Amino acid sequence: MKAIDPEEQYLKGRVTLVTGAASGIGRVVVCALAAFGATTVLLDYSLRELEETYDTIENAGYPQPAIYPLNLETATQKDYLELADKIRTEFGRLDGLLHNAAKLGYLTPLDEYDTETWYEVMQVNPNAPFMLTQACLPLLKSLMMHRLYSRLIMTQESTMPTGAHMAYPSMLSMA
Repeated sequence: MKAIDPEEQYLKGRVTLVTGAASGIGRVVVCALAAFGATTVLLDYSLRELEETYDTIENAGYPQPAIYPLNLETATQKDYLELADKIRTEFGRLDGLLHNAAKLGYLTPLDEYDTETWYEVMQVNPNAPFMLTQACLPLLKSLMMHRLYSRLIMTQESTMPTGAHMAYPSMLSMA
């Protein structure tokens, strides 16, 4: 089996948007994508950490990334449409979208779960990926019309369902 060599620049000219790009898995992924030649759009809520990730990519000599600070807990459909429009204006294309950002909340009986945390978890996990995907679909689909491939990937940093991700009757506390 042949090893994949970053020197081949397999992703040169491709544009990929990654949520949760400032740290953890997201940061590793954007650095790897950039190493293979992709232009990355870094989306996260922490501007300081986004700038650190940006500097890491720039200092390695990879394609210049774009920073897009956005808090997924408070973002609206309008925010996602504006982002998609900026990507269209700036790059003219979007080849990939990685939904990496996640908020896990905490594991507790459902009747003890506070509504504010529940809302934040639901906003970041199912709502944000849905609205962002919907806003970016015209860009992703436009490549398919030209027989080019686009990718949509959804991840979570946990393989174990916790907190507001699940609600079994056995999680209810007994009075």
